[in-house]
Amino acid sequence: MAASVFPVLALQSNLGALESVATAHLKRLTWLYAVAMAITCWLLYLVPAGITLPIEALAITLRALIAWYGISLLSGVILGWRLAWAMPVTTIVFLWYWGYSSQGYYLWWEFTARPPNDVPSLILSGALLLIGIVAYSATPWRRYRLRPRSRMFQTQYR
Repeated sequence: MAASVFPVLALQSNLGALESVATAHLKRLTWLYAVAMAITCWLLYLVPAGITLPIEALAITLRALIAWYGISLLSGVILGWRLAWAMPVTTIVFLWYWGYSSQGYYLWWEFTARPPNDVPSLILSGALLLIGIVAYSATPWRRYRLRPRSRMFQTQYR
């Protein structure tokens, strides 16, 4: 989980004034930075893991990294980049508690422990990544347009 949370934590910046007037060029560089940090952290984690773990465990780890990254992006957008770790930590607690059935197998939403060829876990991981990317791509001015406004505000500033 940490290998997918660290790249999102790196998106925190003290340059708030620069980010508030973000241009398309800055947005592209931010996307490039987010992708480059994720790939770097994943490689730093997966290369040593690939040396010591079997290929099945490596596939499960990669699937989990994808899901954790999506959850981290969503958490960063909702709670702020400094708290990008909060939703993944909450999610892992739920997975540990409710992800294992009393019959002795992992349930379909436990994407960190299901077999590598498990299609529902793969779809869930991809969906979590997609949700995180969509949330991250929603710039502040797009989120502002989606927010419901009061009637007074609409008539006052037309």
